[in-house]
Amino acid sequence: MAKAAPTQKKKAEAGYAYKFKKVRDDGVGRSATKPRLHAEYLDTIVPAMIEEFGYKNAMTVPRLTKIVCNIGHQKIGRAHV
Repeated sequence: MAKAAPTQKKKAEAGYAYKFKKVRDDGVGRSATKPRLHAEYLDTIVPAMIEEFGYKNAMTVPRLTKIVCNIGHQKIGRAHV
C-alpha cells in the first residue's frame, strides 16, 4: 500500500516570498490606507444614495469597479510648447 502524498507544503517550500525573514515574520498584506476617491465614495456618496434611492442595504448600492481619468496629453504638450 502506497503512502498518500502530503497535502500541505512545508513552510520552507511555501514560495519565493517566504524566503525573506521579514515576510516570514510579518506576513504579506495590503496597506491599511484606501485611495482617496474610494474613501470619499464610501463615506459620503453611499449614504447619500441609500437615502435618495431608498436602498435597504449598503450592499445593494452600485459599486465602483474601475475609474479612468482621461487627459488629452497632446493638448497639454502643445500648451507648454
